[in-house]
Amino acid sequence: KHKGQDLLISYISQFIDELSAIARFHFYGDGVDSHKLSSLIKTHNLSHFVFHHGHGSANDIYKHHCLLLPSLFEGTPLVLIEAYLHNLFAIVNDIPSLRPIVSSSYRYDTAHSLYEIITSVYNQFRSSKSSHQSNYNQSYIPSQTGLSLTNQTSETIVKTIEDPASIANMIMLGH
Repeated sequence: KHKGQDLLISYISQFIDELSAIARFHFYGDGVDSHKLSSLIKTHNLSHFVFHHGHGSANDIYKHHCLLLPSLFEGTPLVLIEAYLHNLFAIVNDIPSLRPIVSSSYRYDTAHSLYEIITSVYNQFRSSKSSHQSNYNQSYIPSQTGLSLTNQTSETIVKTIEDPASIANMIMLGH
């Protein structure tokens, strides 16, 4: 329950037509609630654009355009820092511990706010892709990911990361 995936699935299901047109959601991880997650995806008829892969490699996880972190309780999650280091957009549940490091533009607390943020990120992605067709990812600077870490924090984090996290919820924008 603290991962917030059940709430995220509920939110996604409220905007099936809109979100399935612009995004694919990829869940990674083999936690104790994996079977519940797969069941929720089927129950809400989301299997055509929401996927649960189980354990994934760093290459699997960071090939996507955006990290979606629905956790209800967190410190500073390593996967969020890794998304920052991979120049990915990061969308997070609006919880107190993430407010100092993630812009309010990338924090959601309702189904509607999640939909608006994903739509905004999708539009930014499309705009960036059409402007910089060959290297659109390089244009995603930290301020665009929604993370606002100081240089000192970033340097400390880079030194401590040894292995990318294997549990993440990622979004592939477009088709």
